[in-house]
Amino acid sequence: MKGIELPINALIIIAVAVIVLIALVSMFYPAFSSGNLVLTSEGAKTKLCQIMVEAKSCSVLSNTITIDTFDADKDGYVGIGPPNDVTSNWNWVALPTCSPSDAQATWGDNLASLCYCYYSITTENTCKKMCGC
Repeated sequence: MKGIELPINALIIIAVAVIVLIALVSMFYPAFSSGNLVLTSEGAKTKLCQIMVEAKSCSVLSNTITIDTFDADKDGYVGIGPPNDVTSNWNWVALPTCSPSDAQATWGDNLASLCYCYYSITTENTCKKMCGC
């Protein structure tokens, strides 16, 4: 009987260690625990630029290309949130502050706000050039 106890105890310890390891990994990678894809600024840039270049042929304004899975304007809301964050009052002349303190402005989570807030781009043409237009 003592020969059987050791392998069973070892298997239990290995199983517990694997469960703990999976729990630790899921804490560091929210995409595993939430079920939603969490984008970085580079991932959002790739997605938004792809939409502009392929579907829109670079002829549309950057503030009309929106994203609902990334906080491009850094106001603390992703996608539709107070005050209807996806709609945009974007203006390249009156640039936003790109912070949660500007949460009442509806700059929107779009390519223009991503260009400005994450890449310090201050013109429509430079934003389009970032996407290869």
